[in-house]
Amino acid sequence: MRDEANLHGNRLRRIETQGNEANKRIELLEEKIRELTEQINSATQRAVRAEEESENLAGELTILEG
Repeated sequence: MRDEANLHGNRLRRIETQGNEANKRIELLEEKIRELTEQINSATQRAVRAEEESENLAGELTILEG
């Protein structure tokens, strides 16, 4: 009976350890997702600014060619 209780306790500790490790991996993945989201947002803002600048330059070129 005592051996069975020890085995059960060991199993519970292993499960708890695995759960803790899984939670750490989840936290790391969530942080990576936040970082990637920031990078995507920044790249999107740069793309919008570049498109606006391109439109401005195209307008200036049209005026100069006018």
